[in-house]
Amino acid sequence: VGQMAAKIRDVRLPDIYIGIATRQDVPNHTHRFGFRLISGFLDFLDELATQNILIRRIYAVSAEPDGQKLSRSIGFVEQPAQEGDLFPRFMIDLEHSNSHFAKRYREAVKRTKEIS
Repeated sequence: VGQMAAKIRDVRLPDIYIGIATRQDVPNHTHRFGFRLISGFLDFLDELATQNILIRRIYAVSAEPDGQKLSRSIGFVEQPAQEGDLFPRFMIDLEHSNSHFAKRYREAVKRTKEIS
C-alpha cells in the first residue's frame, strides 16, 4: 500500500475502511500483535499525510471484545447497527475527534502543509 500511496498525491478521501485481527491462540496476542498493527497503521496514516492524501473518517469493525475495547480507547465511536451487520461498527472523524489518534494525524497533515 505504501508504494501505491507514493504514486498518488493531493487526494482527499472521505472514508477508508479497515479491519485488524490478531490470533487469539497466541499468549499476549493483543500486546504482541495488536499494538504493532495499530502502530504500523499510525505510521501509514502519517505517510499518507506527507503525501497530502487527506482522510476524513475511518471505519472499522470488530467481532472480539478486545478489538472493540481497543477501538473505543483510541477514539473510535461505536455506530448504530445496520441491517446485515455481523459485528459492531466503529468510526473516527479525523478532522474533529479529540482523540490522540486523530490529533496525531492532524499534526502530520499540518507539518506537511508547513513544508509545502
